[in-house]
Amino acid sequence: MNICYFAPNILYQAPHAGYTHTINLCKELQKKGNKVLIIFQGEKYSEFKKDDFYIITAPNWGHMGSFSIYSLLKLFPILIKLVKICKKYQIDLIHERSGLPRGIGIIAARILKIKSVTEINSPFIEEHEIKRDLLFRIWRKLMFQLTNLIITQTPILKKILCKDIRADKIQIISNGVDPKLFTSTISGEFIRDKYNIQKDTILIVFVGAFHPWHGVKQIITIAEIMKKEKMNVKFLMVGKGPLFSTIKDNIYKKNLNNDVFLAGAVNYSEIPKHIASADIAIAPFYIYDYKPMVKYGFWWCPVKLFEYLAMGKPIISISAGVIPKIVPHNQAGLLSPPNDFNQLIVNLKNLIHSKELRQKMGTYGREFVVKNFSWTSLASEINKIYTNL
Repeated sequence: MNICYFAPNILYQAPHAGYTHTINLCKELQKKGNKVLIIFQGEKYSEFKKDDFYIITAPNWGHMGSFSIYSLLKLFPILIKLVKICKKYQIDLIHERSGLPRGIGIIAARILKIKSVTEINSPFIEEHEIKRDLLFRIWRKLMFQLTNLIITQTPILKKILCKDIRADKIQIISNGVDPKLFTSTISGEFIRDKYNIQKDTILIVFVGAFHPWHGVKQIITIAEIMKKEKMNVKFLMVGKGPLFSTIKDNIYKKNLNNDVFLAGAVNYSEIPKHIASADIAIAPFYIYDYKPMVKYGFWWCPVKLFEYLAMGKPIISISAGVIPKIVPHNQAGLLSPPNDFNQLIVNLKNLIHSKELRQKMGTYGREFVVKNFSWTSLASEINKIYTNL
């Protein structure tokens, strides 16, 4: 089958979960015997082949600005171009990844009389609290009716989307991981040496965007507590985002320069080495800093959790949304209620004080994620969906 994976709102080679999801899934779909063309956002229009993929980058295909009749009309030239591309590559199915959706891929599929699948990983209208824009809601409902199937990542997200489409038209497929890229055999010694982390020091690693709801402020508070209690613990935070400068300033103001290290944004190929350096991996999501999630629930399916598990690291996180299904409590990590910071600290201390528990959970987590959440197995599910349409 010739598949067009249409992801115009994902920047080509961007260091975030959206690009990771797209490129890994498409690699596995190609291994199933499909031919995959991926359309990303890029600085300029370009067509090329890389790693057996056909890739197109296009500027501004994923941005509509304010939603209006005018913005819909602006999609028309893009639609015509997409139809021509699909004819050129003899596409059999368009898989559109979107939050709204904009529906360009859906309409193109209708014009070409081929199948379409729409992947929704965030509830755009609800997330941005668009209450009064009737056109937004009508357009989303229409696109949901026109597409053959919707794929989303979590039951909470499915529940939100069911306002506009019947439940049997939505399939849940989670995120995943490449267990060959993220493996417990990778050494983290280079990273520990870089930050002068001694062998007997417990290193706690965070990987992700520096947004309030990722709990990055809470990590600084945890580091303060650990320092006051004179625990032999250090923290390494990998990534960037809106709060990066704030976190950097707080580290300086709280005299944590020798306790919390900022790696900044690193190349995706370097992420495994950074996680490998950890004794414990942390993801202390703080949903109370994100109003839509307080209202609708934790709809995310965080890629970092799968990567932590595949690296054989015990995890400290919260028991919200699908997290307990990804990180079984007391088996692959320790989870605390979303609003119970004290319990999170207790859980962290339990892991700090028990090497045996860390090793046991790390081993279980690796086996669990390889069995249930590899990109290979998830691509098999999606490929089955394609063939059954």
